[in-house]
Amino acid sequence: MVVVFGGSGFVGRYLSYQLTKQGYEVLCVGKSKNGNKFCDENGIQFLQMDITRKEDFAKLPIKNIEAVVHLVALIVELNPSTESLLNNIIFGTFNVLEYCKNNNIKKVINTSSHKVYCDLWKPEFLPIKVNQAGKFSGHASPYILSKMAAEELIKFYYEEYGIEGITFRLTGVKGYGEIIGSLGEDGSYKKSAIECFIEKAIRGEQIEIWGKHTAKRDHIYVKDVADCIIESIKSKGKSGVYNLASGQGVTIEDEAKVIIEGFSSKENISELCYRPEIEDTTPSWIYDISDTTKAFDWQPKYSYKEMIVDYKKESESKRFAHYHYVKKEDRPTYW
Repeated sequence: MVVVFGGSGFVGRYLSYQLTKQGYEVLCVGKSKNGNKFCDENGIQFLQMDITRKEDFAKLPIKNIEAVVHLVALIVELNPSTESLLNNIIFGTFNVLEYCKNNNIKKVINTSSHKVYCDLWKPEFLPIKVNQAGKFSGHASPYILSKMAAEELIKFYYEEYGIEGITFRLTGVKGYGEIIGSLGEDGSYKKSAIECFIEKAIRGEQIEIWGKHTAKRDHIYVKDVADCIIESIKSKGKSGVYNLASGQGVTIEDEAKVIIEGFSSKENISELCYRPEIEDTTPSWIYDISDTTKAFDWQPKYSYKEMIVDYKKESESKRFAHYHYVKKEDRPTYW
């Protein structure tokens, strides 16, 4: 069995589904009862629990666990308190590791964030390697520090107890069902640029490209992330921190062109409108994934164009829909 903590979240739904399709027995663990619907529809076991509550771990199985995947995360855009970040990310990870130690579970796969590199998002540092140390400040610092502390905990449990600990630092993971805009505490939602582009492309409306549009961003499709995690479950004797990204960068102009091709009808194709006078402050980020591809014999399958094609297919099927956080009136129309 594979136990997926955070299995009802965005990456967790795709991972649990793909694991099941490959013949794994999966226990999808989530804090929200809404995860039960997706699991029931796809024949996946679901358990509702909170990893910050030690007593909840008594609900879990203790035998024949091949691996634990730890995907639990807070939505940093909601500006969670420092206390909640410490409880969920650090102490939650500690509780997961104690569950593994106490039940002789020898593999943990953890997901961290590319935000640990936030001051390295400059052309001279690209592509960014895992061993490059970033400096950071501002409102996201407690989140970043919590993620780094969780990485160190996993490293300690490997060195002290022999639990293989693999941490993937994720870049911007894209896919249908992702919350990629700004989410307010009341459920109000400000759509992301990509979501606005898709809506405009569907309607055949003009899409604006701001500034010099030279920044390149490294996006990875959620199905590639799930595939890499599955390969890491299969791996033997691996431990450490790895970048999980595409290793390639695309400009906002390239993104818009691909989205138009994927979502505009032939009868009503969106046009690009260039607005160089409007400043675009988007930095570049591209990650070195050479260690990841070697360690797990894995390569991303989806180019940005292939990602958008499959994104559209999944949006039409709504198989991975997950928008209970967002007010109905604020949801992107293609949701």
